[in-house]
This record gives sequence, C-alpha cells and structure tokens, in this order.
Amino acid sequence: MSRPGELTKDRLTKVAKLFEELPNSKIIDVTTIRDTVSAHRDNMVQSNVYIKVVLINTLYRTAIIDNTKLANHIF
Repeated sequence: MSRPGELTKDRLTKVAKLFEELPNSKIIDVTTIRDTVSAHRDNMVQSNVYIKVVLINTLYRTAIIDNTKLANHIF
C-alpha cells in the first residue's frame, strides 16, 4: 500500500494520462521538446544543453532556480 503523496507507477501513469488529455499539450509542449532534443541529441555543446534546460523549465514550470548551474552539471 502506498503512502499519501508517494510516487508510484500507477500514480505516474494516471498523471501522464491526465496531462495528455489537456488541450494542446501534445502539440505545444511535447512536439516542441521532441523537436529541440532531436535537433540537439548529444550534450556535447554547452549552449545546446542550456537551451534544453531552459525550454523544459519554462514549458513545465519546474521552478529550476539556476538554469546555468543545472546545464553545466549535465554538460
């Protein structure tokens, strides 16, 4: 039995399904991210990593405080 607030596969699946039902979510977010990641597959160029971090942070409102620090960590 899962605890309240615990991330389980079942809960994540339900949230993903709800997200997919949002109007324009696939068109705007998923397509934009997929296209950008496909265009910059490797993480060998620091500016490309930064672009991906900022894009995901902005579209999903992840509240990453320091985009540069995270991009440098990934790079």
